[in-house]
Amino acid sequence: VLEASTKAEFKNKDAGAAAQLGPNGLRALKFISSDDDGVVQKVLDMGGILEGNVMMMPGGQTMAIPDTTQVDTGMPQVLVRWGRLRSILADQLPEDIVITDAGEDIAGYQLSDGDDNSHVSMIDASGHPIADLSSTPLII
Repeated sequence: VLEASTKAEFKNKDAGAAAQLGPNGLRALKFISSDDDGVVQKVLDMGGILEGNVMMMPGGQTMAIPDTTQVDTGMPQVLVRWGRLRSILADQLPEDIVITDAGEDIAGYQLSDGDDNSHVSMIDASGHPIADLSSTPLII
């Protein structure tokens, strides 16, 4: 995983605004986590459960709109500070897989045919390879 920020910025759990995860996002976390509901529960514990929205109308009036996601799906919508969510996600990866101060020069990807199969290389704006990903599984 290439991360443009520095290692210190990447480790900052107070960084960023909030990310909202709905039922599909929570299900995805459960699917990729290594400890069943542990990751989802961490997110729920550190985030705020969305119970509704309030709209400010012209003239200062407010209109409350309750959120029925949890009643409808059995899972809530949760707002989590991005730095904390990023930390939880990074904890799901093998050690040293996140490379900081990297990726700013990536302009695209190039598929190359190798001896046994095809592989992907990252390329810069000039079309020159930056890194060979032939031994790395890649999901785009």
